[in-house]
Amino acid sequence: TPIYSPPPPVVVTPTPVVVPQQPAKVISPGAPAFHRQVGLGLSLLGAIHSNESKWGEGMGGAGLMLRMKLAPHFALELGVDALGGKGFAGEERLEIPVTLSTVWYPNRHWAHFQPYFLLGFGGTWARAGEDPHADRPVYLGGLAGLGLELKWNHFAIYGDIRGFIRHRMNDRSLDLMAPTGGSCKENGECTDWEGGGLVSFGIILYF
Repeated sequence: TPIYSPPPPVVVTPTPVVVPQQPAKVISPGAPAFHRQVGLGLSLLGAIHSNESKWGEGMGGAGLMLRMKLAPHFALELGVDALGGKGFAGEERLEIPVTLSTVWYPNRHWAHFQPYFLLGFGGTWARAGEDPHADRPVYLGGLAGLGLELKWNHFAIYGDIRGFIRHRMNDRSLDLMAPTGGSCKENGECTDWEGGGLVSFGIILYF
């Protein structure tokens, strides 16, 4: 009688399955959204002309301005200043400029460090000399400059330097005792064009 023998056991060795590891994706936060802001600023000013050392003093003053940030790299600035002291020819002088400027910020709008460039125009009312021999010129002109704004949320400090060129729009005083502000030569030849500069430092509170 045949004897039954079970078949030998079959050993199955599983083949390991290697699943490739996907590199972890690092999702960086996007740039902060830009929000329009209006800033109210207060500044201290110093005028630049070539005769400060001769007369021992120049002109200085203060100003108010609105800086309206309308786009990430663009702002409008409206300023009103008042300056007094010694003019180019040593005469007592008072000036009230009103300016409107465009401001370009090349840096990212959320950065604390904000250099800027500006270009604008404006008008100035001035009084040179003292009554009854004062001259009262009125000017229109343009300006250009550069500066730096350090901004934290709604507060900023800034400083800039601006150069200007302007033209006298009204007639000169007929009073021979009135000062000419250095715009007339000894032979009586006068020019209605003037130039100069301003240095300003101040603070801005943004809303």
